[in-house]
Amino acid sequence: MRCIGPALSALIFCACACLLTACGDDSSSSASDDTGTTGDSTGDAGTGDTGGTATTGDDTGTTGETGEEIDSPADSLRVSYISADSYSGLGGENSTVTLGFYDELPSPISKTSEAFGACTVEIVDFVTQDFSLEAHGAGTVRIEGGAEPVKILSHDGTNYQHWTSEAALYKGGEVLTFSAEGAAIAPFQTALTAPAHITITEPVPILGQPLKAEPGQALKVAWEGVTAGKVRVRISGPQNLPKPQTVITCEFEPGGNEGTVSAEALAKVVEPGTGTLAVDSVSATALDVPGWGVVNISAGARGLRKAGTPYATTIQF
Repeated sequence: MRCIGPALSALIFCACACLLTACGDDSSSSASDDTGTTGDSTGDAGTGDTGGTATTGDDTGTTGETGEEIDSPADSLRVSYISADSYSGLGGENSTVTLGFYDELPSPISKTSEAFGACTVEIVDFVTQDFSLEAHGAGTVRIEGGAEPVKILSHDGTNYQHWTSEAALYKGGEVLTFSAEGAAIAPFQTALTAPAHITITEPVPILGQPLKAEPGQALKVAWEGVTAGKVRVRISGPQNLPKPQTVITCEFEPGGNEGTVSAEALAKVVEPGTGTLAVDSVSATALDVPGWGVVNISAGARGLRKAGTPYATTIQF
């Protein structure tokens, strides 16, 4: 069990994802095994109620009345999320909760988006100018209804570290209640039904070889299993900074057991090279908090290969 701070680059990527959907398992967009990130946040490590590791510190917010209107500069990008991920498969179990309530000053990214059926294509341009992060506090954040209660305190009143556990927080079907006691950001609460792992049956990558996105051809994704929420397919195109990156995110009803990424959507990938393909199940909501704005809340479960390991692969454009 460990407690880690969010890396700046990961936060920027999450900003992109939050603009499209609730932040999910961003870790799933990597074709490698999940590993923790390290970052600027330090703070003292302590323990949560049970099991997982969280931060300690004074449970206070920024100066001002609880839930007062928070002003932001016109050129800022507000990024607010609580994202849970639970894994139970070959090799063991683990869980992670990441969260943050930020103004990015000025916005470090720009994007254009276009819809193609169940998919949305974003062209993300990472701006090279300097920027800063302004964090805000929502008091103690809790998740209840899983295998163990999650309690995360801010170590300085505005910044939160990741919560991790070496056990599965949920395995599907549990009703998870997400809440914040409130500080500068008003108190809020919402509930989600936890998703379950699904098994990806198509496409099946050959070991050690990337999939190929053939020009003019769609990409079919198929799965087995039952889950709450949606099945999310995310294709991250080649990232050749400072050139733009294409991100394709599709959400399908799980009961259909298959979904298609159209040839038109795949043709929008702007850079040749190798990208990544990940498939997950996710329950998500966008909660409008008075005086602050939208907080994206999600619970994810990684798609699995038939062998029981996480499904993620590279794709060649």
